[in-house]
Amino acid sequence: MAEFVEKEAPSIGEVVVGVVKEIERFGAYVELVDYPGWEGFIHISEISLKWIRNIRDYLREGQKEVFKILRTTI
Repeated sequence: MAEFVEKEAPSIGEVVVGVVKEIERFGAYVELVDYPGWEGFIHISEISLKWIRNIRDYLREGQKEVFKILRTTI
């Protein structure tokens, strides 16, 4: 029988490298490189301090970028 091993979650305030996997109108889904199997969501309001008309002006699928962990949920 396979044993379930819970991977440690990134901590709040930690800076991580992520790869943008999917972009939606309201944000982007990011795969965390340092935490295999974990992904994050960046809401459009957290991408820039300015108003954003088109999220694709800031992020693209496959783009590797540095992100800061603001919240975690399991």
